[in-house]
Amino acid sequence: GSKPVANKLIADLPVTVTSSKRTRKLTASGGISDHWVGNKNAYAFDLGGSVTNMDQAAGQLLAKFGEQWDGGEVVRNYDINGYRVQILYRTNVGGPHWDHIHVGVRRSA
Repeated sequence: GSKPVANKLIADLPVTVTSSKRTRKLTASGGISDHWVGNKNAYAFDLGGSVTNMDQAAGQLLAKFGEQWDGGEVVRNYDINGYRVQILYRTNVGGPHWDHIHVGVRRSA
């Protein structure tokens, strides 16, 4: 499932999990959340910590996909091995992602 993929992505990051599954179904922009407990094809983590640690973690996450982070807004979707990986940080896309990094993994259709 999606949770082991998400776990592997965040395993070595210098941040802590502040949220994972929850009861709210929709994102702030109206989509079905990867966090929603009813979404059996997806899993998501919100990761928090100091700004320094979140910045380091954002850079590490993007490096896993061959990118170098420029310090700005992070709105990324990657397809890996049948899963869509979404990383959101320093953005209002999908809701405010300024005090945490969102890492969502959803099995591709």
